[in-house]
Amino acid sequence: MLSVIVVDYNSIEKTLRYIRDISKKLVADGDIHYIIVDNRSDIKDLCGNHKYSHCFSGKEKLKRKEDEEFEGKRVVRYSFGGKSLIYISAGDNLGYAKGNNLGIRLSEKLFGDEYYLVSNNDIEISDTFDFGMIKRIFDRNFAVAVIGPKIVGLDGEPQSPNRKPTAFGNLVMTYLSMATHDKIFKWNDVDYTGESKTCYRVMGSFMFIRASAMAEAGMFDENTFMFAEEMILSERLLRCGYLTYFYNGLSVIHAHGESVGKVADRSEPIKWAHESLTYYFKTYRKTSVVLLWLGKATCGLYIKLYKLKKKIASR
Repeated sequence: MLSVIVVDYNSIEKTLRYIRDISKKLVADGDIHYIIVDNRSDIKDLCGNHKYSHCFSGKEKLKRKEDEEFEGKRVVRYSFGGKSLIYISAGDNLGYAKGNNLGIRLSEKLFGDEYYLVSNNDIEISDTFDFGMIKRIFDRNFAVAVIGPKIVGLDGEPQSPNRKPTAFGNLVMTYLSMATHDKIFKWNDVDYTGESKTCYRVMGSFMFIRASAMAEAGMFDENTFMFAEEMILSERLLRCGYLTYFYNGLSVIHAHGESVGKVADRSEPIKWAHESLTYYFKTYRKTSVVLLWLGKATCGLYIKLYKLKKKIASR
């Protein structure tokens, strides 16, 4: 019925703990399968390695079942507490879109599940929730392809649902504000009103996806490494006649930024975000060349100032 896909980068223990926790809180009438796409390394045995074996214990102890290959990559099947866990070594850091697409293709081959839950490992779910609530929304309206819950940051502020973003706000004002004030400008596209509704996009850190719609839309666009994936997916789905839905009946906490927090040079994720946003606005929104150039110049200004400040501070 449902595949939970988590793309990991250098935090496999955290991912295992997250899967252990969500497996206790997420319930469904059908089978739930858990898939880890490892973008960092090739771990030979999760349950045989003392660093990770303690993540599952007692009746839920992780048990290795068999090894196989998928698209030339090593796959290991495990079981825990009657549930299925699949580990696949990506062989390289594929990023968000390619990593999740790999997990989706593997799910399609092994299980043929009707739905996916694409999730980060920095999500906290406080209460038990029934996937049946989500499935009923899918069943009521076949045009709905993606459902996202209320996602709240560590600051208590909602991060979704989101309006259609503007090129000027995202490509220019964001980087100009960081260059001049050293903080992110509140050019906010969050459209939280406390009600469930259709919306432009939800957060890709935790969203349910209808498998058939995902296949029709061509899955995630693999021309981005990180950032803007949800916007691009929304555009792809809209072209196929599908909608995105915000469901206020489920709330999760997202420790936003942890996935890039380990990067020593803050300008690197800034560049990733800018490249992805530029691709989105150029390819899917047909933004003018002048505005794209202005965005590139503004982002470049921020990066130069950031490196200069870092150099001065290190003296």
